[in-house]
Amino acid sequence: MSSRLLYKGTVLLGLPILLAALTLSGCNVVSSASAAYQQPPAGMSGNWQIQTGSAITPGPKGAVFLAGAVEMQGSQATATLATDAICGVQPVANYTGTFNDTTGVLTLTNTQPPAAVTVSLAVPPDTTTLSVGTIGASGIVCALAMAPTASVGVQIPPLTGTYTGTIQDTAPTPAPGVKPGTATLTLTQSTTPNTNAQFPLTGIFQFTSSDCSASVPVAGTISGVGFTLSSTGSTAVTISGADASGGTALTINDVYFPNGPCPGFAMYSGTLNLQ
Repeated sequence: MSSRLLYKGTVLLGLPILLAALTLSGCNVVSSASAAYQQPPAGMSGNWQIQTGSAITPGPKGAVFLAGAVEMQGSQATATLATDAICGVQPVANYTGTFNDTTGVLTLTNTQPPAAVTVSLAVPPDTTTLSVGTIGASGIVCALAMAPTASVGVQIPPLTGTYTGTIQDTAPTPAPGVKPGTATLTLTQSTTPNTNAQFPLTGIFQFTSSDCSASVPVAGTISGVGFTLSSTGSTAVTISGADASGGTALTINDVYFPNGPCPGFAMYSGTLNLQ
């Protein structure tokens, strides 16, 4: 996967639910780490998404869904991870752990009430491909504790670059007469997360169709693969989406102009590719 790349809290546990069959395009599942592992831990710092199940999904799925910042100092790991799951959103939790550069296994543990949660992932040399492992808990959350359960994780490269593609109105009932157009999103991602374990984004969104055109400064955040943006100028626009392929493409779920210049009843979506 390329070097560029949907949400929030403490760990909670719930009854396992069906995971969406969405995966990060191009991600290969790694069943175990090499016995002679050569991954520099410093390369693992940044935005991560970790969840129960076998796939990275563009929104909270499964019994446990973690997204946020992981930082490495030598073999020592710290993380600030938000959680969204069947029981609802919980406050951001702090984790500590280690990275074993012989086995390639990353462990992260949260001992804060109401649960003691441990993540164990076999991380491949390319951390932007899937890591596989387990998430377990000995505390009581959602009235359940959880034995180590199959889980996956991935590091999302910084969403910094220029992405271009066609977007069109794909609301449940497409608005008549709304024309597709070319969208360009130029983004810069902060290397420092905010207090909610989200990484700030700033940039410019440009859109041109036969109906209208707009060039709007935007700002927002990315947490895991999901991001949201809104305008910082007089022309209102909101954008939500996900890093679809490790930074080489963005899935745009909804572009909405509530007060023009484009039709305010249209909801545009599509795919933007890294230039």
